[in-house]
Amino acid sequence: MMTTQSEFKSKAGDSHPGAHRGSNNRTVFFIDARAVAEGFPKKLIGVPFIVNEESGFELEISEYLWARRNADWLGSGMPGGIVAEASGIKKKRASLNFLRNRAYQLDAFRRWCRRSGVSHVSATEPLLEEYADEVEEVAGVRPQAVNQYLTSILDFLFFCSWRGWRDVVRLDRKPTASGAGAPLLLRVEDVREIATWYPEKDIRDFISHFELGSAMLAAEILYELGLRISEMLALTIHSFPSPAAWLSDRARRFLKVDGKGGKRRNVPLTYAICERVARHIMSGRRLYAGGAAELTESLILGPKKGGEYGPMTARYLQEQFAIARVASGKSGISPHILRHHYAAHYLLRAWTERSRARHSRADLIDVEPVSLLSADLLILKDSLGHAWIETTQGYLKAVTALVGADLQEEYAAKLESVR
Repeated sequence: MMTTQSEFKSKAGDSHPGAHRGSNNRTVFFIDARAVAEGFPKKLIGVPFIVNEESGFELEISEYLWARRNADWLGSGMPGGIVAEASGIKKKRASLNFLRNRAYQLDAFRRWCRRSGVSHVSATEPLLEEYADEVEEVAGVRPQAVNQYLTSILDFLFFCSWRGWRDVVRLDRKPTASGAGAPLLLRVEDVREIATWYPEKDIRDFISHFELGSAMLAAEILYELGLRISEMLALTIHSFPSPAAWLSDRARRFLKVDGKGGKRRNVPLTYAICERVARHIMSGRRLYAGGAAELTESLILGPKKGGEYGPMTARYLQEQFAIARVASGKSGISPHILRHHYAAHYLLRAWTERSRARHSRADLIDVEPVSLLSADLLILKDSLGHAWIETTQGYLKAVTALVGADLQEEYAAKLESVR
């Protein structure tokens, strides 16, 4: 039978007897043999539970983990126990490794909600979307791993709804190959599944709606160089060459970026972005630095509490993106989407240039991009830090989508040439 909240609290006690800490997280504990001696069922040995910052139990998450182990909750919105047996459903207890991973994921979400001043039990879809964006774009977690976090959270929220701790979980769903549907907030792993691609003029219009100059420069860098948000925020005033150095030394026309796994890569720089950064350092950033609490070499500064300035946080930049989305009416643009558009537009520029060289008419676009853009794909792969060329090739569908939208002449006439 399911352990109730009162039983959970009375058996475990305020001092957490019969438990040991998890090695990777100070708030995750595991039931051990001492707990069994105090009355816990033997089948719960090794099952995790959560202790909050005030040394109190997080009863909802902990009871959820116990219910999965007891097979009182089978996941995917299905209660277990007597209900499952009466329905002829085979009860299956969750493995300890499964529960430990889920405990760490749920506790990470709990602590993030706590910092945000909201309840993890009553989380809404916009809140989950914000959390997923931060996990993916700030921590650099791959979309597939972000989906694992979201799946854990959604199953927990369904459990909370079943227990009457929150309103029923309501999420829009998109059809999948199985026909079952998946929540729309799950991350897109394959870039070929992105539904909306914006032409360059729309991206430029979106960036123009930023209110803060440093946030606008941050968005420009994300789009011009295809960086991840964490990589961009790590840039310093020494990261970019001066415009004069860019002109005089071809070896200085690259930005050295430390990406995922500590891998360093060279990202091609244009004169225009170097000039834009130099102007910011001499004007806008100087104003921000004058109000900084302490000296910093960070390129992108933002406001802090008390009217001071300091290195911009990813959370603040995300808020600025939200404001720009409303002001511009372009709801699909995020920091990571700008990285995708850097790649798609890079290939589209290259495609346009090479097609113009092969045809007498500038608006004719070659229809076999893999052979036409083989060298450009390799350059883009290294610039983005992709491990596999197949990942980079996913952007070819975006190119064909943009070309197929009768944008040939616009791109042939207006896009910058590949430098």
